[in-house]
Amino acid sequence: MLQQERQQGILEFIEKQGRVYASQLSRQYQVSEDTIRRDLDALAQQGVIQRVHGGALAVDGGCNPLSERLKLITSEKQRIAQHAAQQISPQQIVLLDASSICLELARQLPKDLAITVVTPCAPVATALADHPNVELILLGGRVLKAAMVSLGESAIELLSTIRIDLCFMGVQAAHPETGLTLDSMEEAELKRKMVSHSAEVIALAEAVKLERTAPFSVASVQQIDQLITDRSLNESLQRRYQQAGVPVSTV
Repeated sequence: MLQQERQQGILEFIEKQGRVYASQLSRQYQVSEDTIRRDLDALAQQGVIQRVHGGALAVDGGCNPLSERLKLITSEKQRIAQHAAQQISPQQIVLLDASSICLELARQLPKDLAITVVTPCAPVATALADHPNVELILLGGRVLKAAMVSLGESAIELLSTIRIDLCFMGVQAAHPETGLTLDSMEEAELKRKMVSHSAEVIALAEAVKLERTAPFSVASVQQIDQLITDRSLNESLQRRYQQAGVPVSTV
């Protein structure tokens, strides 16, 4: 098989599976792991995959429109959202960011739970509009249509006047060394403010996102009070997060 054909096959496999290991590809294509690593490096340089230790990931879809991400509500996201809802106490002021997993969390809030929800996300606000016991605060400002999130000084100014008890943050990219990161500079700025104005921050992420990096920093791992993810998280990566001081719950 020609190198170009092999790399195309690798790319198609990663796009389908989301993640791949060099050892796995070495067996599949009957070439050395060094050869596979060179293939992965070449694809990463083209920007079509994301290189991680031992293999590669599909390029993250976090910057895709929220409407598209809502079509991909997995059973893992549902379990994570359900577990997250159990962390909320009555009368708390809770911040839900603009993410598909926080929208799922909003949908799973018990009808008898009396809390205040702050959000910059119109779909989250819409999902809670008929909740009988949720007081709702929608952060205003210029709307980034793809993510359906309010950005800019208006949103940040209102956020700075509210004492947040508990912040739930969907994760586009996270790494035990580099922390939470995003592709969007403006959204990263808003999320940094969310972190700084919250007494407790809980990150919500599927395991596949927990060894990725993006250009703009949101929070260090030391700023995260808890990470909730799915059971596919490998033990080695879980230990790395725990050694960095982040309690990890797998559901």
